[in-house]
Amino acid sequence: MRGRKTVKKRGANKFTAEKKNQFLQALREYSTITHAAEAIGVSRITIFEHRKKDPEFDAAVEEVLEEVTDELEREAIRRAKDGSDTLLIFLLKGNRPEKYRERISQEITGPAGGAIEVVFVSNNENKKANKNRDSLGETTPAD
Repeated sequence: MRGRKTVKKRGANKFTAEKKNQFLQALREYSTITHAAEAIGVSRITIFEHRKKDPEFDAAVEEVLEEVTDELEREAIRRAKDGSDTLLIFLLKGNRPEKYRERISQEITGPAGGAIEVVFVSNNENKKANKNRDSLGETTPAD
């Protein structure tokens, strides 16, 4: 029939249980949601929508992402042991931050190494002091 438009039925390409399993397999292989979704011919939006709707699917995705991360960590450890100092440093900082994190110690002193005087001034007192300085032609600390 000429001139007749073909209309896709809504839901014709449902994200079925089989499609979800295909996605989980692809996620194991490709390691990212975007690449796994592309591999099975769906958008990442579809994946995120179904993760919101289906707690079991969401949990399965999280489990696979944990497996993928464990695999990446094993590879990083292998490479670190084979001589990558940078990877070794990152792994130590990540696994034992209390021991290997960067620490910065800074000491602030007043004039001649003495104490610092701290004066707490209310907002109204601060405005008054600034007005007095302005009237005398003095500059404020921010100047």
